[in-house]
Amino acid sequence: MIIIDTREQNPLWDETKFKVLRQKLDEGDYTTEVLLDKAHAERKSGIDLYGSLIQNHKRFSAEIQRAIEKDLSFAIFVECTEKTFIAKRFKGGSRLQTESKVLAKIISTFISRYPIEIIWCKDRDEMKNKICLWFAEQMEDLGINSEPFVADEDSVFLKIGDFETQAEQKTFSTGSEGYGFYGKVEIDGRMHQISFNAVDLEK
Repeated sequence: MIIIDTREQNPLWDETKFKVLRQKLDEGDYTTEVLLDKAHAERKSGIDLYGSLIQNHKRFSAEIQRAIEKDLSFAIFVECTEKTFIAKRFKGGSRLQTESKVLAKIISTFISRYPIEIIWCKDRDEMKNKICLWFAEQMEDLGINSEPFVADEDSVFLKIGDFETQAEQKTFSTGSEGYGFYGKVEIDGRMHQISFNAVDLEK
């Protein structure tokens, strides 16, 4: 089950469609029941990240330092690409004064200073997908197993139009409506990474 911080005002997961738990998180906005206090994800829009890096730098740094001291895996997911952020082409960015070259330097310094991932996402749908993939990777790194939604835990049968194949896969669970999948599949001699939520299959 996905856990969402009680202060998250614009959650990625619709609480009317997914089983989610609202709970105060000291670090980050999202985690799961099995990853609580082990791996947390922080969601930020472009303007949120700008504010955290420029106006609220001390508070943001303190949050990250707490995560490091707790040995918490922590990643920041941003709702825009790095190029869009540096160019300030995100919503509300045109009125901001910090020059793009300075923003680029700040991002570079942040990445080199902290063992924290910044994961850029073109939109909210991609962000949900990337957060789920990140959760699955954290579970794998921690040796946490989840019950797969397919019978074969090593592969899944895919049919896309007239194309049929068996794909190597990893699964994770965020609740009965929130199973997810990611894996690699060979199509025409080339490997492709694919991912989707089980809820997509039920529609």
